[in-house]
Order: sequence, then C-alpha cells, then structure tokens
Amino acid sequence: MAKGPFILHGASKKIGNMVVYKNPNSNNADTTIAREYVAEVKNPRTEAQATQRMRLAPAQAFYRAFRSILNHSWQGVKYGGRSYAHFMRVALADKNLKIPYQVKGDTAFVPGAFPVSQGSLPSVVIDSTGFLTGVLQTRLNVLRTAAADTATLGALSSSLLSLNPSLQLGDILTFMWVEYINGLYEPRYFRLRLDPTSTMTLEQAGISFTLATDDNTSFLCLEAITGSIVAGAVIVSREPATASDNWLRSNASMVLSTDQFIAYFTEEAKAAAITSYRSNASSVNAYWYLNGGDINQDAPVDPRP
Repeated sequence: MAKGPFILHGASKKIGNMVVYKNPNSNNADTTIAREYVAEVKNPRTEAQATQRMRLAPAQAFYRAFRSILNHSWQGVKYGGRSYAHFMRVALADKNLKIPYQVKGDTAFVPGAFPVSQGSLPSVVIDSTGFLTGVLQTRLNVLRTAAADTATLGALSSSLLSLNPSLQLGDILTFMWVEYINGLYEPRYFRLRLDPTSTMTLEQAGISFTLATDDNTSFLCLEAITGSIVAGAVIVSREPATASDNWLRSNASMVLSTDQFIAYFTEEAKAAAITSYRSNASSVNAYWYLNGGDINQDAPVDPRP
C-alpha cells in the first residue's frame, strides 16, 4: 500500500490493477491511498492462515459490541479509525489471548478476554470469583452504606475517593460488562463520574451495586440489569491537568467467566473452527459482505470501521 501521487489526490475508484481511496486518518496531509487490486480472496489453506482468520472474526464482533468505548479508549491514540486499527492490532498480537472459538459464518457476539483500554493510570482489578454469583466484582473498597440503592452517587463517590488512594476527584469509572440473557450475550456499560455533590440515587441512575466482603473489607460489585454477568472490565479516565487535550486512561482487559460459556473455549471447539476456515464448502463468493465476508473486493475500500 502506498500514498498516491498528486494526480490521484481525492480519487476513490479502481484504476487498472490499483484501487485508490481516501484515508481520513492519515498521519500527514496526504490522505489518498493506493493498493493493488485483489480480484479474489483465496480460502486459507494452512492451519496458521485459518487460525488467524478464526481469531479475526471474534475480535471484530467484540469491537462492534463496544464500539462506543473502544473507538477512543487508548491513551495517546487518535480517536476513531486509528483507535479501531490499534484495537485490532493489540487484540490479534497476543496468540495466547483467550477468545471464543466460533466456526466460520458464526457472527454472534461472544466475549473474549480482549484489551479494552490502555494508559498510564492504575488499573481497577476484577475478581473473577464474583461471576459465580453473577456479579462484576471489583477490588475497589467502599463503605457498605454507600452501595445501597437508596444511596446517592455523591455518597458512593465520597466513599470510593476516601478508601481508594489511586482515584481522584472528577475521575470517570466506566463499567463494561456482558450479561447472559436467554442464550444471548448482551454488552452493557455505565459511567460513574466521582462527584461527591451528586444527589442522584443509584436507583434513579438505573444501576445496582452490592458488596463482597473479605477480611472485613467491602468491595464494590456491579449487579446485572436483566441476566447474570459473565464478563466485565472497569476503565478509569482522567481529564488532563495541563493544556493538553489527551485524556488519561487505565489499562483494562475483559475478564471472563468461561464456566458460563465453556463450549466456546474447548480444544474441540478450536479444532472445529479452524477446520471451518480451511474448508471450501462455503468459499463461493464468501468474500462479499452479505455472504458473510468482510468487504466487497471490487470496490474501493474505506478503512474506517
């Protein structure tokens, strides 16, 4: 792929054996990109190729489910298309990352242990034992009275600020989680700005917390809205203290309760998924979007997600 010459500037079409398109996320003033035209996408033959394709689909489904967050959750990365590219890069870089093994053509959203944020702020630890009772259990200390439904967001904020030194006034805690409801996995998220003056109750905010106790210490747990929580993460965001417009983020990855959907993580499921990507059975015109593919190969490609 190369930047186009001046004569092609602004073009978006197929020219000979080249495809020319605009890239609004270019890191310089040249936004015209040219790449070789690919007339046909070959079905992956080797196990390595099939494995890479198998890992790609769940990552794309995960991004679509949490796009409103993942398109700007990477500290120092430009929002939008650059953030999408960054997510895909980090999601596919770790070959040991726990992802669901889905056969070719299965586009359902099933959570994986994908990174959801990167930055310089301290992380919020998630205790996976909370999934046994269907809640998202953090290691954030909190007073028992501050987590009641009748408590205010202000009281909860005050409690979190006083008992967790890494948090600061004005920080935003974004809870991301997945609920299992009638055989489907539903993505959810909720934002809590630490503001001790807020008079809104948790009930009014449409959110419910409970507590886990360990050695007389209470930890904040998020309860499901409808089903039971099977995966989750918490991102801390902080407004920059200087004139910079670069908001700070914490590192966070989705923590899973694979007991809730173990069928997607077995060696048998992996073998079946790889086989499906090596098979010719569904390869006829499969690269077209409406046929389960990623893009239409005879059209200019818009790189934006």
